[in-house]
Amino acid sequence: MTKMLRYILNNLAGYLRIRVEGYSPERFLNLCCYHGIFLWNLRPAKGAYEMNIRVRDFRRLRPMVRKSRAKVRIIQKRGVPFFIHKYRGRKLFFTGSVIAICLIFLLSSFIWRIQIDGNLARTDEVLLSFLTEKGIACGMAKKNVDCDRIEKDIRMEYDDIIWVSAYVHGSCLKIKVRENPDRKELQTEAEAEAPMDIVAEADGIIQKIITRKGNPLVREGSEVKKGEILVSGSVEVKNDSDEVTGYQYRVSDADIIAQTTVAYTDILDRLHPVWKDTGKKSWRFWIETPGRLYLFGRRELPYPEYNALTCRYTLYLERHFPFPVSVRVERSKESRKEEISYTDRQAREILSYNFEKFCARLEKKGVQISENDVKIYRETNRYSAKGKLVLSGPFGIVQKGTVHELPKADAENIQQEGN
Repeated sequence: MTKMLRYILNNLAGYLRIRVEGYSPERFLNLCCYHGIFLWNLRPAKGAYEMNIRVRDFRRLRPMVRKSRAKVRIIQKRGVPFFIHKYRGRKLFFTGSVIAICLIFLLSSFIWRIQIDGNLARTDEVLLSFLTEKGIACGMAKKNVDCDRIEKDIRMEYDDIIWVSAYVHGSCLKIKVRENPDRKELQTEAEAEAPMDIVAEADGIIQKIITRKGNPLVREGSEVKKGEILVSGSVEVKNDSDEVTGYQYRVSDADIIAQTTVAYTDILDRLHPVWKDTGKKSWRFWIETPGRLYLFGRRELPYPEYNALTCRYTLYLERHFPFPVSVRVERSKESRKEEISYTDRQAREILSYNFEKFCARLEKKGVQISENDVKIYRETNRYSAKGKLVLSGPFGIVQKGTVHELPKADAENIQQEGN
């Protein structure tokens, strides 16, 4: 029997905490062991011993007490029977306890939470909305949850989800999914009916180009304009006479490094708003149930401008058994807007920090800064950081190309030659 199960059974049956003292309490303990009387939580206490004993075993102690000349005294009475006897006159208390137990049993037969794990391409709200359309939502009975059907519906609706597991744990419906991020790319490649070209996103000079798929139209050192095709997804198919007989369409893929020049501008107004607390506070409370929200407190705050912090607390009986009730607590502080002017030092620090963040984002994309001509200027009512940057990094964007059609005469000649 496990320790927890023994603890529950002892509390249900009731037990006593006793104190044994006298001439030879050790002999009393030996006699109890010999007659199979179970004692636990034995502790020495100032020349005596304190221990727990079942009620039915306590009634058998008289012979052992007589033989050992020990004195036994009851210190505490513990367990459900003694608790009921102590509060037997409080009928409302026991009636409320019975009702609470019945409510817990009733609420445990419903789903009060849906947890989704493993979804990266879509948010929880998208999947929950889809489940709601299929009749799966918080508040539904557990017996109506068909986990196999949920798994099948999700796989049929979303092609990139390759594995789904749905099961009920407590009052929570847990859904785990696994996505294949490469599946859409494979389908796009297999079902390509039009060429996908790589075009220049800005003016620049090609420094390096490595083509894996497609027909490269530029080489290292070429100067290109914005919108110019760098790698074409249309590959010509020619016969022995070097005549074009058709085209094969592909999704272009290439590593292109180019040098570009971009203009950087960042404006900072001299005056900026600052919100300051006046010290006035206000609290509001809501109780939220499925589909309803109950407000306790003022419906409208006594001040027009304020900052609010709202916290939501869900009530749990245990970790996997949330109650269908949550509490919202809002703390509001009155704030007033003031216009404050930046000092020259503050403005330079802010603009420099913004520029460093901009450069850090470029570095994460693999872009290197070859030349930097950005400077900070002080104007009448604002500060500005302006200049040009010479960048070297990944270049080109993928966009849909043009489907080529052969002239009718050429198509007829090619068909006749084939016949």
